[in-house]
Amino acid sequence: MDVDLVYSNAASEDPVEVNFTCPLLSTQVVGRLEVTIGDKKVLAKVQDKEEAKQKYEDAIASGKGAAYAERSNKKEDETLTL
Repeated sequence: MDVDLVYSNAASEDPVEVNFTCPLLSTQVVGRLEVTIGDKKVLAKVQDKEEAKQKYEDAIASGKGAAYAERSNKKEDETLTL
């Protein structure tokens, strides 16, 4: 299954942080995550959770575009947040 989500911040040139949450059952996995920021396409790679979150926060703090995806660890909340 392919899912495309398009978000545009045309009202401002200032960066905006957006959260998108979708259902992801325990029997499902994400095989590929590609994000387009401006004209640049970024293919995600799996990293240690804390390392990935720190890289995301560092990129945002320095004014760069970044994406971070996290699967919920709660059994009753089977979601993926991007």
